[in-house]
Amino acid sequence: MKRTLLLLFFALGMGYVGWGQATLPATEQFNYAVGELRTVGSGNNWTRISGTTNDLTVETGNTTYNGYLGSNGRNVVLNNGDADDLKYTFTSQNSGKIYASFTLNVTNTTGLGVGAYFVSLGTGTSSFATRLFIKTGAVSGFALAVARNSNTPSTYSSDLSTGTNYLIVIAYEIVSGATNDIASLWINPTITTTEPAAGFTITGAVADFAIDGFMLRQASGSPNATIDDLKVSTTWSGLFNKP
Repeated sequence: MKRTLLLLFFALGMGYVGWGQATLPATEQFNYAVGELRTVGSGNNWTRISGTTNDLTVETGNTTYNGYLGSNGRNVVLNNGDADDLKYTFTSQNSGKIYASFTLNVTNTTGLGVGAYFVSLGTGTSSFATRLFIKTGAVSGFALAVARNSNTPSTYSSDLSTGTNYLIVIAYEIVSGATNDIASLWINPTITTTEPAAGFTITGAVADFAIDGFMLRQASGSPNATIDDLKVSTTWSGLFNKP
């Protein structure tokens, strides 16, 4: 009896250590009831880090990309101008490379401006190492770019189309030394176990820090969009192994 109680206590203790964070590689397909992500996804590592109203919502729909995961009928919806930042917490990484892949469909260009970030990899509640920016396209649609920490993007993508599903990969690489970590962005990369060259990279003169979360942000300048099929991994190949 004592041995049984001891094993139960140990198991509960181990479970408690893991509560509130995902172990990598992790897959999030928003398989929840329709409603506020912070509420329906509570206990599954989603927490609010900023904002007080207009939570991101889980809604019925698929934002799929051929050959990548495959949605199960739910996605998360972002709305321009709402004020809410949510974080998907995972085991803190302080070396190597951290990737996040997801499908993105920007439904229209309403509210887009000269550049605002809406997705990031970071730590804590206010340190964002890799930030994905969006702005109105030069001719039509929208364009994406990547920045590191508080820096602004140096180069945006060519114009992308609204109403189209894209596969997006962002990454943060912790490089030995104080100020040379790298933020990267891929748009519709080839789905393969071999990592292709990034479409965009940027470094910045700021100190290194660990990465423990994937963040979604609604704010002025952020898009009206759906996001689905999130994967976070410490290897490129880990992004494209189906759960």
